[in-house]
Amino acid sequence: MEDSILKELGRGLEGMLKVLMMGNRGDVKGGITSVIQQILKNDWQKEGIQLRFIPTYTDRNPAAKAAVFAEACIQMNAWMLRERPDLVYVHMSYRGSFVRARALQRMARRFHVPFVMHLHGSEFEDWFHSLASEKQAQVREFLANCSHVIVLGEHYKESIRSICPDVPVEIVHNAVKVPNRITSLNERENRILFLGVLIQRKGVEDLLRAFAKAKPEKWRLVLAGSGPEEESLKKLAENLGIGDRIDFSGWIDGQRKRELLESSQILVLPSYNEGLPIAILEAMSFGLPVISTTVGDIPACIRNGENGILVSPGDTDALARALSTLTSHEEMWRKYSRNARNTIEADFDENHFYRQISAIWRKSISES
Repeated sequence: MEDSILKELGRGLEGMLKVLMMGNRGDVKGGITSVIQQILKNDWQKEGIQLRFIPTYTDRNPAAKAAVFAEACIQMNAWMLRERPDLVYVHMSYRGSFVRARALQRMARRFHVPFVMHLHGSEFEDWFHSLASEKQAQVREFLANCSHVIVLGEHYKESIRSICPDVPVEIVHNAVKVPNRITSLNERENRILFLGVLIQRKGVEDLLRAFAKAKPEKWRLVLAGSGPEEESLKKLAENLGIGDRIDFSGWIDGQRKRELLESSQILVLPSYNEGLPIAILEAMSFGLPVISTTVGDIPACIRNGENGILVSPGDTDALARALSTLTSHEEMWRKYSRNARNTIEADFDENHFYRQISAIWRKSISES
């Protein structure tokens, strides 16, 4: 009771809700970092919220990972003692990310601060079922101690509910800022774009094989990413006889990514496991039709035959047919392009995203 009164007094004096957000450092590659950076750029003060961010993870060597997390724990403890935030908000995937989030949750509970977890890991459910019963019990306890769990779509909401039925789960789709410019077809040459880490789960090998089967005239394939499969993919491209039509551009972000999206015409993401990738939303916001797979919550955004094409993961024949269809029918491409842009404007604009996040924060604080 005394803690509650003191908290309300502090909040009234400063007039701001204090939210401590924790997650990937800005130089970590991937969608989680994109979401964190997106949240950081919003003007939360105009909504009466003081947002403080402490990075907890780097993708460098093990010593650097340990150092970053140790420093995060020190900073969190100091901020808890000095500022007493109203909420701790943590971005998480699975495996090591769960271990870190669980430690942060314990600290928040010691200070009686509500804890909201934003789950990004598309393989969370598979990982959970691979655990021993003792570890599964730890995950269930962790989820039960969350004020709210934020997930990317209905598929993941049902997944979390199957693990921990009583935890409040909220769906917040990833979102993007709608740009002023959109792409268009070129007369001489167009680009099929892949954005992401070059790992097996992303289906890049399937994309190369499908591109070799389709052999679309006046189209190049740009692989904008880096990862452990890069060298083997380059060799595969040469063996398939398409090495001269593939650009391995490496990892890109910021202005370079925007320029590449503006100058590309189709995005392909043939993943085996996903949530709702930021890359898909970014591409559609620039008017790129998307070819992807029927996994995770991708079908919540891509409507097959309206704004893109969906295929089963691993079906390189279907992927090749989709490439051939979109690269050879200009009117279809234009229709899908318009519909892709309209989908983002209607359902995935970042201003709605901010309102949803803010509402969940406030609800968690009011219920604590």
